[in-house]
Amino acid sequence: MSKEIERRFRKFNKAMLPPKSSQFLFEIVVFEPTKQGQTIRLRKEGPINTFTIKQKIPGQKYPTEWETTVGDIATVAAMLTELGIKKHYNLQKYRTIHNIVFEGDVVEVAADEYPGLPPYVELEGPNEKAILEVAKMIGADWNETDFTASTSYYRDCETRHIVTGK
Repeated sequence: MSKEIERRFRKFNKAMLPPKSSQFLFEIVVFEPTKQGQTIRLRKEGPINTFTIKQKIPGQKYPTEWETTVGDIATVAAMLTELGIKKHYNLQKYRTIHNIVFEGDVVEVAADEYPGLPPYVELEGPNEKAILEVAKMIGADWNETDFTASTSYYRDCETRHIVTGK
């Protein structure tokens, strides 16, 4: 269990990103939460499969996250369903990973792209100071942090008719 310290930005300067270190197509299965403020998901990240539960806790700035690697996503999905946890939806996105070091701390800059939508970046690191400085390096404004879930971003773009074909 850990605190997930991350920030999302819809506006950034793509040209200021360092060379990518890896790129994956993510296949994600999201399940109905069993508690308010909870996210339950299975994710295929290239060669790695993960099972994650994130829980927002009142009064805490960042959610608590439990994550582990799993073998077969279909088997874990069936196990969750057997426990009464219903599948909510599937989605895909492309993620390009860039790692930036600030004062010895590695900040992962994940540029995410859903088919037909503008990209956004998610910065994850060991502390807010490192994330703030990396945000400045890539032209992201700390005051324009997007705290919505990535799936909310998709729905927001769809509502604003940014989704291809709308």
